[in-house]
Amino acid sequence: MTRKVFADRKDAGRRLGEQLGWLRGQDVVVLAVPRGGVPVAVEVAAALDAPVDVLAVRRVVAPGRLDLALGAVGEGGVDVVLDEVVRVAAVPRLLVAQAQHHARVDLERQLSAYREVAPDLPLAGRVAVVVDDGTVTGATMRVACRVARARGAERVVVAVPVAAPEVMAVLQQEEADVVRALYAPSEFGALEDWYDELPPLTDDDVRSVLSGATGLSLAVVDLGAIDGALSLVPHPKGLVVLAGPGLAVTAQELRQDGWATLVLGDLTETGDEALDRLGAATRGALAQPACAGLAAAWVGSGTAVAAMLEAAAEVGTPVAAIVGLGGRPDLARAVLPNVAAPTLLIAAGRDRRTHEHARAALSWMRCDSDLKVVPGATESFGEPGVERAAAEHARVWLAAHLAAAGHPV
Repeated sequence: MTRKVFADRKDAGRRLGEQLGWLRGQDVVVLAVPRGGVPVAVEVAAALDAPVDVLAVRRVVAPGRLDLALGAVGEGGVDVVLDEVVRVAAVPRLLVAQAQHHARVDLERQLSAYREVAPDLPLAGRVAVVVDDGTVTGATMRVACRVARARGAERVVVAVPVAAPEVMAVLQQEEADVVRALYAPSEFGALEDWYDELPPLTDDDVRSVLSGATGLSLAVVDLGAIDGALSLVPHPKGLVVLAGPGLAVTAQELRQDGWATLVLGDLTETGDEALDRLGAATRGALAQPACAGLAAAWVGSGTAVAAMLEAAAEVGTPVAAIVGLGGRPDLARAVLPNVAAPTLLIAAGRDRRTHEHARAALSWMRCDSDLKVVPGATESFGEPGVERAAAEHARVWLAAHLAAAGHPV
């Protein structure tokens, strides 16, 4: 069998790192485009003696056509649509929007998993070296560059083992300060044509590679029937159950502060169904030996906020404090006077509706409650730095109120 150019992603990363030696000594952060770019980026980071992080980027594919990339989405609401592909393939715009939504759901789940072993490194004023195992259409790389810019990178360098030359030209003209590829053939073919071994990677594969590179490791417990993974830290202060969109950074910040987390994803149930799911998840996590005796708190966003408040109004609910980001807490009006757990509502500074909904809800509550506003935030809390500010409000509230309830933190 004829040997291809690269043995595997590690080989490509080592060779790419050798060609980027001119970056050594600069304030560099190597940013991997998941999933395939992670093993490459780890080798580049080792060659440059630089830290490695991941960029939350996800391809958008046509429904039922995994081979047809329509664009990509990234953290902070960044997206790119390949208009020419959409036009030639005659994909209706409604289906494109649906595909983008599904990609964002996967993106949130993926980012939450990666952030457990790869801290969100600051990029302000630094050189961001964005790495993938190759770029064919350029959609994910374009989004990755924009996310790096949005996070404050002073310069953006794109580095890949192999790229289509026309894509390199677009990236150089529109997205990056420098674009480097070891190979840019006029006839690209498929990415698999360049590697002897290019196996598909799972999120667990990526976590393992990142854990080895960053030195971070968390115990992740599978709770079986409960739809969520429990992430444990040494000697946790308490348990935080999170539900709703856009909470990956919040979960990460809480873990770094010493809290065990259970991320449930979205929570669309109401009433008894929400109580059953939240109660089962919370009790299932607290039944783990590492969580025995801990106090539990709930953090929600979007539709999960009202669902959590409705569940918390039930007698015997195992929750000691609640934090809600945006959403419609006022929709739980009928039961809000029965909520006993101290509740913090966080409103978006650029969305007056979240202020109104939160103030209305607080006016009906009898428990210890408060409202915090995050300047610059819209309803999604997706802007760079915004979720971290909201996470800080949550951290302070949980620490203060679990301690006040007699639980050591």
